[in-house]
This record gives sequence, structure tokens and C-alpha cells, in this order.
Amino acid sequence: MDEIIAELPWCCGEKDCPVQWHLSYFWLNDDGEYTLASYGDGDHDGCREQDVPDADEIAKAWDDYARDVVSTGNDPLGNYSVKYDRKERQAWWFWFESSPLGTVVTRAKRAGRECELTEIPERVCTFLGVDIDLIDHYPDRHPAVMPDGYGMGMGAVALHETGLSYGKWNRIVIEITVDRDAELVTRELRRLARRHLKATRKP
Repeated sequence: MDEIIAELPWCCGEKDCPVQWHLSYFWLNDDGEYTLASYGDGDHDGCREQDVPDADEIAKAWDDYARDVVSTGNDPLGNYSVKYDRKERQAWWFWFESSPLGTVVTRAKRAGRECELTEIPERVCTFLGVDIDLIDHYPDRHPAVMPDGYGMGMGAVALHETGLSYGKWNRIVIEITVDRDAELVTRELRRLARRHLKATRKP
């Protein structure tokens, strides 16, 4: 059975590479031959048994990677367990109208400020099942269609089950996933990388 016998992080140093760091996989194949997948993309090159890194070489490579994470605040290999997003509850107000197309959203506001429908975040549209690209012929606004049937977002299903009011403001609390503050993520990554270096430091 083909098996991965070693994993080694390495930095390509190529100016046009956005990630810089890659993970090499060393394989021992059924036929007894050794192969190397330098980019983890499934392409294998032949190698020798003596090319397979030992435990010390692997540890040093991960230490080098940790130092780079401390320096840049980036973890391109996803080696550290950090949350990049979080759940957030947002209160929105929507004005619904009935039209030949079905239920349409003609106005929207949040935090007391009315906004253009094109300003509604994509994640909120997804929750509602709103298709912002379907434009009806209203004089001043571009209403977004909220499907009444199959294919609507889970939020739209709940709205249609509990009822919504036409021709007035409807308050809807939406739970969506938003990106965490980039500085907090960077700080956590650096802290974890420093912890790694401290744990692997030889006395």
C-alpha cells in the first residue's frame, strides 16, 4: 500500500508565489520506490531513500516555518488552529411588497440607516434567499426577489412559515458568518508560533 512517510514544509522563495510556503510529501510506494510530491498537488517525482528527511530535519523545517509565521503573521499552510470567522447576529429591517414575481424586497435598513439594496451583504442575501440581480420595473428602486417556493434560503423559509407583513417594515434578526478582526487573527497566529518555538527549544 502506498503511504506517506514524511512531510516537510519548505519555502520556494519565488517572487510571484503568493503563499511562499509549501508542504512536500515523501511517499513509499507499493513497488518499493520512493517518490516526492513537492507541492502536494498530486504530481510525483522519483527520489531516493536517502532523500527522505529524518526527524531532526523535519523539526528544523517546522521551526523555520514557525519563525516565518512570527515574522509575517501569516499561516499559509494552516498549521495553527485559529478561527478566521465568527457568528454574528444582525438586526435588519426589510420592506416587502407582493408582485407578479412573488415577494420582493423594496427597501432595507440597518442600525437606523436606510441603504440601497445593492449594499445588502451577500451573506444576508443568501440567508433570505434574495436574488439581488432580478430587477423589477419600480420607479425609484430595484426590488430584489425573494422566492416563494423551492430553492429559497433557510431564512426565507422561516419568514414564509411565520408570516411577513407587506407594505411595512419587518424586523429580522439574521445570524451570519463574518470575518474576525485580522489583527486578532495575526496576534493569535504569532502567539501559537512562539509557543511552538519555545516547546521545541533545546536546553
